[in-house]
Amino acid sequence: MPCEKTNVEIHLGQTLTMLDGINARARNLKPVLTGDLTNAIHAFFEDQFRTAGAAGGSPWLPLKAQTLAFKARYGRAGMGVLRFTNQMWASLTKRSHPLGRRIVTSDSVEVGTNDPKAVKHQDGLEGLPARKIAPDVVPDEYTDRWDSLLLRYVEGRDGQ
Repeated sequence: MPCEKTNVEIHLGQTLTMLDGINARARNLKPVLTGDLTNAIHAFFEDQFRTAGAAGGSPWLPLKAQTLAFKARYGRAGMGVLRFTNQMWASLTKRSHPLGRRIVTSDSVEVGTNDPKAVKHQDGLEGLPARKIAPDVVPDEYTDRWDSLLLRYVEGRDGQ
């Protein structure tokens, strides 16, 4: 007895609709860049200050005895490295700080600080050791998380 049907038919309508959505979200990443990704970068800087640079892969040198004594005189002995006034820390970890810098385009985000002391600490000066606030290479632990946020957005799995 001959087989009446020997072929398989596949309809791609639903798949094409899904791909259209992925394509549309991938063309404008601004919603995830201004939201979840910016928050994750602020969290990275929070980790940098909490771990005195270790989160970024280069632990900061400990403070000198005279710096510790200076901080103690002003009631700031318990504050971490680079946190005498908290201005630099806040500008990198809080969205609303006036010295915070966030530049977002449709396919990029830059989070940083306009605090003039940051460059001095980042690069170091004579008598002031470099303490990399923004590492030359962000550890995979963070970039993998950021990649995941972008992928979830593009795939439409983030609720946006």
